[in-house]
Amino acid sequence: MQHVVAIEGVDSAEVWGGHRVGRRPKQLALQEVQAGSHVVGVHDGYRQLGLTHKRTLKLHDGELHGEDVVVGDLAGKRAWVRFHLHPAVTVRQTNEEQAELTLPNGTVLVFACMGGRLAVQPSRYAAQFNQLVPSQQLAVRVQKPCVTWSFSQKH
Repeated sequence: MQHVVAIEGVDSAEVWGGHRVGRRPKQLALQEVQAGSHVVGVHDGYRQLGLTHKRTLKLHDGELHGEDVVVGDLAGKRAWVRFHLHPAVTVRQTNEEQAELTLPNGTVLVFACMGGRLAVQPSRYAAQFNQLVPSQQLAVRVQKPCVTWSFSQKH
């Protein structure tokens, strides 16, 4: 799974072709709050929009909790938090804040979000050089400057 934030269709780094990168974040702060279970990162990859992105990840009792905060004026801008999934993962959206992901081994994970509206959208998985395979993504349309989300195993 790849997790990215896009604002006004702009990613935090500008990729040209297959292997070249143009504009990219110049400031990056990473703080490990609790060894192995709580990390906070900040970057300025959206500085041309006057925005900063802060991500917090917490691993607790086998659940992954995240928070994506956009600092600055988001008024009138469209922002998405996207989770690109492997093609072998199947997704069933249960409502506009929740989805169930079935892994190849049969394990079912529940994805939940707050602060945005969830949609399952097409994506592409780069299986190897020059080979893109259709897949899906969880796309959360940001409605507040802070989006929280989690992945937990369904019991």
